[in-house]
Amino acid sequence: TVKLQKGYIKGYLLTDGKTGNCVSIAFWETEHDALADEQSGHFQQRVNTGNEFFIGSTVREIYEVASRG
Repeated sequence: TVKLQKGYIKGYLLTDGKTGNCVSIAFWETEHDALADEQSGHFQQRVNTGNEFFIGSTVREIYEVASRG
């Protein structure tokens, strides 16, 4: 589970009920932790587990938090 990965803080799954689109957002302590999750194969395992629910491709992008409210 992602909750056990080093540096994982929390995550959200945002969905649009009208279009069926969704966005998953995960927060990590460092960019290194996020990249290590991908390189370890854990990210791809989670994607493969959810593939039965999704149509289309999965895109992974990394952003930096620029502001907090």
